Amino acid sequence: EQVLHNSVSIYPNPTDGEFAIKVATDNCTIEIYNIIGEVILKRSEAPLHSHINLTNKVNGLYIVKVMHEGILLGEQKIVKD
Repeated sequence: EQVLHNSVSIYPNPTDGEFAIKVATDNCTIEIYNIIGEVILKRSEAPLHSHINLTNKVNGLYIVKVMHEGILLGEQKIVKD
């Protein structure tokens, strides 16, 4: 998997549960995983700017993966507190 870290921006981090994902490519797939590896949110065909709301999820560490056509554009850990 190829990782292009500069093509994905996630902020703020840490977050209260609401955060933005900015990507350089349209129609990406965003997947958010909990600490045990379960997909808790999946958004296909995401736009360049996506707003994510995890306020109903428990505080802790989450992993955000952004993919385009099977290529991993970026992966980042976020902290919800």
